Amino acid sequence: MSRILKLGAISLCVVLFCIFQVKLLFGNYGSSDFGKAVHDYLLAHPEVLREMNSKLAEKDQVERQVRFKQALPEIREQFLAADQQAVSGNPKGDITIVEFYDVECPFCKALTPDLDRLVRDDQFIRIVYREFPILGEMSEVGAKAEIAAEKQGLYGKFHALLMADRTPEHQLSEARIFDLAASTGLDVARLKRDMLDPEVNKRIEANKAQAAKLTISGTPGLVFLGPGSDESYLSPGIMGADAMKAKLAELRLAAR
Repeated sequence: MSRILKLGAISLCVVLFCIFQVKLLFGNYGSSDFGKAVHDYLLAHPEVLREMNSKLAEKDQVERQVRFKQALPEIREQFLAADQQAVSGNPKGDITIVEFYDVECPFCKALTPDLDRLVRDDQFIRIVYREFPILGEMSEVGAKAEIAAEKQGLYGKFHALLMADRTPEHQLSEARIFDLAASTGLDVARLKRDMLDPEVNKRIEANKAQAAKLTISGTPGLVFLGPGSDESYLSPGIMGADAMKAKLAELRLAAR
């Protein structure tokens, strides 16, 4: 369900609940009086809105985890495949973290130092990157450039530069992307040719299909794959370093 539809559903639930409460408390009103009563009730009880939003968010998270775990088995082996360049950390790590990211996403960029620190602090972590361009034209260009960089063996270095770049969201340009590529040591002329390879678009579409199946609709989306086939977790948003470390410990404990 899209974010707009979710907000609409939440608003409808809140209004219906408040109408029910007002009817219980105040009985039947004329249309104008009743509308005022609902308005006054909401103003007098703002905690109702907070509580309902919290409950709905909690319910949404539970349902999302269920759908995620149902979809994961058919995709899991693709995340664990050894023949990928878009990885960092220990190739034989006991836990894999898959990050669905967008080069324009400020939250992805904020997460990157924590993921890098996690890899340094925990020698048994493997990070798999999934290009997930959803924020516009330059998101697509950046994703295609990163994928094309694999042919020159510089995906990791180029990815690190793009995620460290502090160009504001929606202000990234092709010129900036290719300047960063050049500073990475990439042959930009070759990079541009390789970006036109049909396999590049095919990979991006495959990533988007994976994200949809796993209920990932925004960035960053984090998939945690534990030591065993049954331990997994989806974080449909940014996680702090401490929260990620706690999740790693939880997955390892569950696998014992």
